[in-house]
Amino acid sequence: MKKVPRLEDSELWRSMYSLANIAFDSLAELPSEEDFQLKFSIKSSAYAISRYTASAVGSISPAEKIQHFSMVRSSLFTLKESIKTAHSRYDQYAVNPDTMLEIDRLVEAIDTELLGLDSDLSAWNEKIYPSIIKKDLESTSK
Repeated sequence: MKKVPRLEDSELWRSMYSLANIAFDSLAELPSEEDFQLKFSIKSSAYAISRYTASAVGSISPAEKIQHFSMVRSSLFTLKESIKTAHSRYDQYAVNPDTMLEIDRLVEAIDTELLGLDSDLSAWNEKIYPSIIKKDLESTSK
């Protein structure tokens, strides 16, 4: 039987999980009277990067992997924007340059993951949907 990979064995997920924890820890730097929206944005982005990475790692379909990795990428950008917004509104909320560089590194890692998935998706579709061949698809585009 094929060995099923464990989530904890994924270096990418561990990095995302670590970044999420950094984001959660940073919430303590925000004043207690801070509006709900900014804290919610940081928290939801942090949850999303960990959750969608886990979903992508656990997906068997390349289409699902593309979808989930795309959501991770979007959440990384949202987290970066939320951190910058928090800093611009509250001077005591420090932007850690290492965290920002880590976000950039993780975006690059996601882009690398996405690069190989197009060919995987084509192979998957040919295997799962053998009745749909290139000739059939071409005839519908005319």
